[in-house]
Amino acid sequence: MKKDLLKEVTVLYVEDDIETQKLYSKNLSKKVKELFVASDGQEGYEKYLEHKPDIIITDIQMPIVSGLKMTKKIRTIDEEIPIIVTSAYNTIELLTESLDLDISSYIVKPIENKKLFSMLETSAEIIVNKKEEKNRNQMLQAIINADTHLLAVTDLDNIIYANNTFLNLFNIEIIEEFNNKYTKFIDIFMEQDDFIHKGLLNDEEDFMELMLRTQATKRNVMVFDFNKFMPKSFHFNLTPINRKDGKDIYLATLIDISLMTLEKIEMQNKVYYDNLTNIYNRNKIDEEFEKEIALANRHDETFSMILIDIDHFKKFNDTYGHLVGDEVLILLAKTIDKMTRSTDTFARWGGEEFVMLLPKTTKENAAIVAEHLRADVEKISHPTAGGVTASFGVCQYESNDTEKLMYEKCDEALYRAKDNGRNRVEIS
Repeated sequence: MKKDLLKEVTVLYVEDDIETQKLYSKNLSKKVKELFVASDGQEGYEKYLEHKPDIIITDIQMPIVSGLKMTKKIRTIDEEIPIIVTSAYNTIELLTESLDLDISSYIVKPIENKKLFSMLETSAEIIVNKKEEKNRNQMLQAIINADTHLLAVTDLDNIIYANNTFLNLFNIEIIEEFNNKYTKFIDIFMEQDDFIHKGLLNDEEDFMELMLRTQATKRNVMVFDFNKFMPKSFHFNLTPINRKDGKDIYLATLIDISLMTLEKIEMQNKVYYDNLTNIYNRNKIDEEFEKEIALANRHDETFSMILIDIDHFKKFNDTYGHLVGDEVLILLAKTIDKMTRSTDTFARWGGEEFVMLLPKTTKENAAIVAEHLRADVEKISHPTAGGVTASFGVCQYESNDTEKLMYEKCDEALYRAKDNGRNRVEIS
């Protein structure tokens, strides 16, 4: 097996003694893939530059340029190439100088064939293994580069391989740039609702555990595209492929779903948003009602509802036209939406009516919120229609209430507000 390995390597043999050179060149040429011969250090250096051999065998004492001077020059270019030094002298000075140049082996002349070829075989085995690993790496790189999805081999700290599609997203050319830029691989995931990111990790939980407890269809991540300067969404998958130095190695696959995400958002906008006011519509409120009723029953909690109706809205339409009426609706929606808490849901119920759901809120506290909203609406001034006011009806969820029952309670309070002079809040 080792003799076959020698057939995989090229050797540069540098020897000034012609008889010795001929003798060993004949033996070497039969054993190795290709042999290059030089008679002094200068010629040896030039042949090294020309042929880039795998192994060098050189005498020390030679005219023009010695073997050690040649080795020193080569070491400035290649720190790893195996260099076997031969010499008729075995002095401490030569040994020390040779060791300083990190030579692979030192043989005292006359050279024993068995010893020389044993050293060559040892070096050849290392070289062949490195070549095979390099070829495997190149093959792997070619395979993953052929994929249009983002692919990376990672231990979740650094990346080991990455295809061009992956590197291009970050506008970098080599893996080292990525590893220098990010402390951990998972740092690339933006902290965004409905997407996986490190902020969701529990104490002492690793990212793979987070993946496993996340439903497969929801394993989505958001990554910033440094070419288009915008975030993009990907479906993310981790496949264990190896274990090295106590760490699991994974193939990370990121499939671009940005277009699907945009389409989903557009569909949600059509389903859940009012075309005129650009706030939520009845569909969204119906969905939120179901959630709030379920939560209230499960946790023995409550929530409240505010029904809002623009005062004298028919007058705006009849006097100034429907376009002005629409502008009044938009103004009121913007005013209230700006004041809506993140936990609440505000929507257009229909016509000039609006509704707000307030989780974990009693009707007394909801009335305080409604009073603030009423005061803000009262400040609205349309350039044509003038001042705008609204009436508010407030109610609270009680056991066994339905959406219809709550609407009827709020509607009753709203009409009381109208009967009592409008521009006011009433509680059911």
